Amino acid sequence: MVETKFGSAATLLGLPAARLGFATVLAIALVACGARNDGPAPQLIVVNADVYTVDPGQPRVEAFAVSNGRFVAVGATADIRRLAGKDTKIVDAGGSTVTPGFIDGHSHVSGDSPYVAGVDISYIADKQEWLRKIREADARMPKGEWMTGGGWDHTLSDGVYPTRQMLDAVVADRPILLNHIDGHYSWANTKALQLAGVTARTPVPPGGKIVLDAAGQPTGILLEGAQSIVSRIIPARSDAQRHEGIGANVQVCQFFRANWLAPNGEHRGLR
Repeated sequence: MVETKFGSAATLLGLPAARLGFATVLAIALVACGARNDGPAPQLIVVNADVYTVDPGQPRVEAFAVSNGRFVAVGATADIRRLAGKDTKIVDAGGSTVTPGFIDGHSHVSGDSPYVAGVDISYIADKQEWLRKIREADARMPKGEWMTGGGWDHTLSDGVYPTRQMLDAVVADRPILLNHIDGHYSWANTKALQLAGVTARTPVPPGGKIVLDAAGQPTGILLEGAQSIVSRIIPARSDAQRHEGIGANVQVCQFFRANWLAPNGEHRGLR
């Protein structure tokens, strides 16, 4: 057997932390088996740990054994050590905490549909490519409908905010409001600002800001609470639009081979 001190929680036996954490959840069913293992010696044993099992009947254990990416036993350090074979890797966690992996990758299937129905410029560094995709979206959208979506990230290129003039140059007659990828600010064209009555003197909610240029005029960037000054005047999507958006979003999920979707309540009121 090979015994080492606990190094990084990221990889044990070459297993990514997320996979190892997911295996922890799967191991709940094995907890009742204690340290019994009737199969071959485990490939990995972790001892002297504070392991959170997510099992109310045995919420904490000291050690566990893993074979082929799956937990085969959990229990006390002394009991788990006895399962080791000559090729088993033993990791001394030194009292470190081991928890299930935390996974927060998700999509709001209805709420994110404007990115499909409108424009999605997520993870694109080239601002000219943003404008090309915005122009394409404008060509296929019904006349007069607000263009929403976005996902832009100026930090991928020069770190400089885009401006309303950039949007005006490609779409001047349709109101546009595009969210930043982190949701904390938005980018609007002049048409959208005019419809919302946004000027340099417009009062903003606490914590919000209308970014102004050197001449003291709105640039089109709205920070935090200031986004609501424009977003609140965007007409609510009809049931038909929501159904269409959900369908389009599901097609995107299928393209990426997502095999399940969980509702989070944003479908309420949809008929």
